[in-house]
Amino acid sequence: MTRLEIKVTLQCEVYEDFAYKQTKTKEVTLKKGVPKSVGFDYNYVLLGNPEITWQLTFRGDGISMTRLTASDYRDVLGSRAYFSYILLIDATGKKWQQGKKIFEGSFGSVEQSAELPGLQSSLDNFGEREYTLQSDIYGLVDINANDPTQRLKDIAKATVDALMRPTTRFNLDMSTWNKFAGFTPEQIGKKVILPSGLEGVLSDFAYSDDYEGDTPLVSCVVEITVTEDL
Repeated sequence: MTRLEIKVTLQCEVYEDFAYKQTKTKEVTLKKGVPKSVGFDYNYVLLGNPEITWQLTFRGDGISMTRLTASDYRDVLGSRAYFSYILLIDATGKKWQQGKKIFEGSFGSVEQSAELPGLQSSLDNFGEREYTLQSDIYGLVDINANDPTQRLKDIAKATVDALMRPTTRFNLDMSTWNKFAGFTPEQIGKKVILPSGLEGVLSDFAYSDDYEGDTPLVSCVVEITVTEDL
């Protein structure tokens, strides 16, 4: 992907004592966050080559324009040269556009059971179960590879590996007085022991409270995921 650039044409009209004399233009290319100075001078003997300069900066959501010289005119011996200006903006760049072609990759058939330990046991006990993932992430498919869907197959294999074991999720209401204790948010993702003795992983911790009314409302629920071995 090409970094977006903005082409800007700064057009400046010069007037002497309110009478139009000439128009000058300069074109610059701005990159995001990189300021550029643009100036014009006008050869006029009495005014000593007056110049006006601006600093232009493309910030992604717009262009800022800061005048670096003191004013829009020069005054010498009663004669004045005025500078009026306008910005003509032409934004050019490239973007990626999603196509209509769909790539698919799969894993988990009986023929592939030898590639993943435990897969055959899972198929014998629970049969084939379908799980579908969809993604429009750029670069997920390498269209120049011998097998453009190889990354998709790898993702499918990793998903089967994560989901083929029997999983039970337990929700414990920690707000019940003196019933469950010992679980904290710092334990999320770590192994914990359920009151029943089962070992699992603390997968979620939810807490809320409301003390606006006469009776405070407090809720604290934890989720523990227990995965069985095949």
